Amino acid sequence: AGPIFLITFGRSYCWSILTPGAASAGTVALAAHQIIINVFFLFSIAGHAVFQTVQAFMPEHQEEQKRTKKLGGEIHKQATANVRSLASKLLLVAAAVGIVQMFVSLVPTLLLPGVFCRDSEIIAAVRKEAYHLAWSILPHTTVLACEALLINGKDTDFLGINYIAFCLVWTWAVRSISRNYKDLSVLWRAMIAYAWGRGLSFAGRLMFSGARMGIPVFS
Repeated sequence: AGPIFLITFGRSYCWSILTPGAASAGTVALAAHQIIINVFFLFSIAGHAVFQTVQAFMPEHQEEQKRTKKLGGEIHKQATANVRSLASKLLLVAAAVGIVQMFVSLVPTLLLPGVFCRDSEIIAAVRKEAYHLAWSILPHTTVLACEALLINGKDTDFLGINYIAFCLVWTWAVRSISRNYKDLSVLWRAMIAYAWGRGLSFAGRLMFSGARMGIPVFS
């Protein structure tokens, strides 16, 4: 339960700490950030749907792979191929959803920010961050799919340690931005780095250790 708590806490913490970072840039930046982060949360629903799909369908195939391991031969190869095929399909779906969401997210933030407020300064600030938000949304669904695969592979210690590191580094980054830049654009560019950093970390773990955990996605 400990590592799962760290995973859940780390996810929420790294998003929540953005708010005090945005507040340092002023009231207009904070108002724009609240709109942007809520749009982000709206599009994150698809990521959680993929996360739950992975956890619902992968265990059955992984159990079959474990059951046939002692038997070896073609039956185990087929079970392993089934795991690889399903994991690859889920990651492809996640990537496709991320690409679609990236472009769709530009509609409320770039084309229709006036739906959220009437203040011209806030509308301009939202439009300015539209592409930063889109690039943050792009990897999100795939990151959660990788995370779910690692959880299914019982690699929760790795994820827990990673999230501790992410929280520490992210806290330092947000505090540095708040003190030295006080700029919402810098904060959201850092958010892009955080989102892609998580993705590379989790994908790298699957690539180099997936086969050992019974998730041979890249092997």
